[in-house]
Amino acid sequence: MKRAILAALACYALTPGVAAAADNVATATDSVGVVWMGKSGMANRVIAGFREHMSKAAPEFSLEVRKELPDAGAVTKAVGELTSKHKGIVVLRSSGSKWLAKNKTSVPAFIGGGNHPPTLGVVQNMDAPEGNVTGVTYFLDHTLVMETFVAIAPDATRIAVITQKGHPGGPIDSKGAKAACEKLFLECTFHEVAKGEGVGGVIAAAKDADGFLLGNQAGLYDDKAKFQAAVKAAGSRPIFSLNKKPVEYGALASMAADDRKLGKMLAERVISVIRDGKSVAKTPVGRDPKPILVLNSSTMKRLKLAVPKQMLKAAKLVGDS
Repeated sequence: MKRAILAALACYALTPGVAAAADNVATATDSVGVVWMGKSGMANRVIAGFREHMSKAAPEFSLEVRKELPDAGAVTKAVGELTSKHKGIVVLRSSGSKWLAKNKTSVPAFIGGGNHPPTLGVVQNMDAPEGNVTGVTYFLDHTLVMETFVAIAPDATRIAVITQKGHPGGPIDSKGAKAACEKLFLECTFHEVAKGEGVGGVIAAAKDADGFLLGNQAGLYDDKAKFQAAVKAAGSRPIFSLNKKPVEYGALASMAADDRKLGKMLAERVISVIRDGKSVAKTPVGRDPKPILVLNSSTMKRLKLAVPKQMLKAAKLVGDS
């Protein structure tokens, strides 16, 4: 199992009242609009990687960005305005993918910063995308993730999986984790937490769990003090995550896609379709081929875990060494 894991790691404008900014408004022949709903660090990281690659590979492109839109109605309005003057539209976040699943665009649409496209309903065949939509996704195979965590903490066989209630990515992580638990013969329970409530209460109440897995939803860990209290409640039981931020706050380990890398991959797909004329159907939805394993050095020491040396070499270490 460890060899398979290591191999996978090695290869693997504004609307009224909205604080959003339109920048670099299109003047060139090739241009795209970018929108997303709500505040999101991930969307910002993806668009940063997107801009960086576009400036190098296609400097003739210009972008018009409308970010942190308040709701689906604002997205509808912004997309209508942007698609009337640009050759493509980038719609970020899982909420954006769900919007695209219900709304067609007059120009090619590109997704990013979102979870599993088929589950969100936006693209069913990621290898041959239908409906004039392609892009990238941070989705990773949950079995690979769980295999990695089992290799790090083999005594954690009863896992409490915690996701954010009401977040479109929550059910995806729950479903994927359930399948992985069944495949790996792990005993798993599933819990939803409303944004702002924190996960400490769930962890404290899960007396039979000897490990925890957090979904990739920021509402679970965006309050640092609450999350560190949850780490304390876990005691000697490891906390795994599908996002690296909890590891920086004291969780043991995470495996997740590199958001800036996904931004670059998104830019490559926009260039290929808009500038080079490649069909959307022949432009597969991209996934990070080399996800990042992050380990907290202090937590490893506190839990007295002997992580395989090959895995340590492949990982990014955070926390005091």
